[in-house]
Amino acid sequence: MIARKLKVTERLALCATFAFAAPCVTASAESQCSAPFNRTSFDGGDVATCTGSTVDECCSCCAETPLCNGYTLYNNVCYLKDVTSSQPSDCGICKSGRLKSNPPPSPSPSPHFQCATSDAHDYGPDSADNMVAMIPVADAEECCTICGEEPGCVSWTLYEGQCYLKDGFTDSKPCSECVSGMAPHNSEGPLPPQWEIQGMTFTGGRYCPEVAFGTAASEESLRWLNTTGTNWVSIVTTWYQWNISSTEIFPLYNGSAVNDTTSHYYTFVTQTDDAVRAAIKYAHSLGMKVMLKPHIDLLRDNKPSGRFWRGDIGGCPAVDWNPPPQGVAQFTSRQWEAWFDSYSSFLQHYTKMAHDENVEMLSLNCELYCPNKEAERWRKIVKDVRNQYDGKLTVSQIAGHEHEMTWWDAVDVIGIDAYYKNSGTTVAEMVYGWGGPISIARALHSKYKKPVAYTEIGMCSGKCARTHTPSSVDYYHHAAQYQAVFEAFREESYFLGCFWWNWDTDPGTFSDDDCLTPQAKPAEDVLRKYYRATEPKGKPSERPALCVGDGKCTC
Repeated sequence: MIARKLKVTERLALCATFAFAAPCVTASAESQCSAPFNRTSFDGGDVATCTGSTVDECCSCCAETPLCNGYTLYNNVCYLKDVTSSQPSDCGICKSGRLKSNPPPSPSPSPHFQCATSDAHDYGPDSADNMVAMIPVADAEECCTICGEEPGCVSWTLYEGQCYLKDGFTDSKPCSECVSGMAPHNSEGPLPPQWEIQGMTFTGGRYCPEVAFGTAASEESLRWLNTTGTNWVSIVTTWYQWNISSTEIFPLYNGSAVNDTTSHYYTFVTQTDDAVRAAIKYAHSLGMKVMLKPHIDLLRDNKPSGRFWRGDIGGCPAVDWNPPPQGVAQFTSRQWEAWFDSYSSFLQHYTKMAHDENVEMLSLNCELYCPNKEAERWRKIVKDVRNQYDGKLTVSQIAGHEHEMTWWDAVDVIGIDAYYKNSGTTVAEMVYGWGGPISIARALHSKYKKPVAYTEIGMCSGKCARTHTPSSVDYYHHAAQYQAVFEAFREESYFLGCFWWNWDTDPGTFSDDDCLTPQAKPAEDVLRKYYRATEPKGKPSERPALCVGDGKCTC
């Protein structure tokens, strides 16, 4: 444990002596800006952007840009700001500054969002260079609150009455007399505009085989979801094909008919039509709109332990998939014709259901990035579907393949299953990390003049292995990821919203779940806040959950 004792009020006075804490940086003599703040971003008030790798370049760009009086430098991009409407927050790899003629923005109060704690652990890093301050405190709650108020603080450790504030987070180490946690970053400023689609993916079947759609338990879980303010629910139903070279698609209503011999992880089962219709009807009765989302999956050599994903079906053109995996050939025209005939029959089955049940949106496929290159075949499918169904149409294209779709103009909503990597450790860092995906969404909207929705988006609250016991830090990070998405899309008016992955049909009581669902986790509170929930918070049933534990349920 570091022995350096430095109060916040003393830190700036010692900057000239000890080069270990932000903001001990000196501006160049010729700079038009005040000394920059390391590990700090100015959130909001964006005016423009320009390319730059140094604070002086950002400062010069700001000085030449109307309305700009400050900047944040992040990943060689200068985000130019009207800092009078910005709020400072921590960002481990950011630098920010202001024109000298501009007064500093008043920091907003940082009331704790959730002081998640981890007992008997000391969070790193523990070098002097990473120490923000060390302050005597009464308890862990005070230590957490101070970290949230101190610029640059990412994590904290309480040891022998001293609160160690740190500018990063690394793996913790045992410390029997320590309590640690992450900075409780949360703004009490105005919430962003509500999304049109305040959605969630409702999963039974192969994702929760113990609790089918339409059962009393499933309806209990859907009522709980309804209390979060969710107004759209995506209902997933799955058919199968044997491998990526197969051309026949079929349902499996008997969950024991085909065993998962590859990974022993999946229970291959299709929800009955009666069960799916019951889920749709019940969601509608609760006032929620429905997106029906038919999936197809592979029975053999499937991920996570196999080589392939549903998107590999039929193989991609050589330019995109070069060379093809050993033993796999791209479909011939005749094979594509056979596969699309089978897929059309599968989709027509659910198109009729969507029509009969007045479903508001239908997803034409999920993550089929190789088949989606067959644009003309899909345009024919779209035409056939529109002859039977008059609701909105979308496609759930997996992240990384968005621009490969050339027939977005044929659907009503550009749908992305948004599993992007984001390495941020704080909300501010994560918000900046969403800059790339937002650029993709903006470009698609600009090109096709269609709104964009995330037809799936989700984050693990641990390792998504069902063998890991998550810590309070895991749950804090999970919740922070939710908050970052809401904040990142604050000004994206073309963006309709998200269908989060996922909410299980099982409403039972569980603990230590490390999968994606926000049920009974801090992320559910974030969801309630941004969805403006008005119902009393739901809670798990008293019985133990059936859908918990390795081999019980897919994450």
